[in-house]
Amino acid sequence: MCWGEINFFFRFEALNASQRIQQLQDWIKEDPKDPFLPYAIALEWQILEEPQKAIAQLDEVCKAFPQYLPAFQLRGQMHLELGEAAAAKEILSEALHLAKAQQNTKAQQEIQEFINQTDYHDE
Repeated sequence: MCWGEINFFFRFEALNASQRIQQLQDWIKEDPKDPFLPYAIALEWQILEEPQKAIAQLDEVCKAFPQYLPAFQLRGQMHLELGEAAAAKEILSEALHLAKAQQNTKAQQEIQEFINQTDYHDE
């Protein structure tokens, strides 16, 4: 990481969450094919404790970027945290299938752990 990137990082972090969301939306206009940018907006909604807005954003990311595993994984986790075990299990099963297709064993293990938690919440 160069000094310019470090300086940028600290300036971005100094913004409040609403300002960061606006900055991310501006960057999406410049680079609409980057799945991380709308995913990062969902993270900001999560920071603001707006889980429904975060999930709605993740829904859009998953539709626009069906191979972007982090969005599926976080979306399932958020449903689980909201006590929506059935929705979480469905989404996490989709994420597990995607992780297997991508041969991402670490993600497979993490997702399987969350799926196991949905079984616990179903009881």
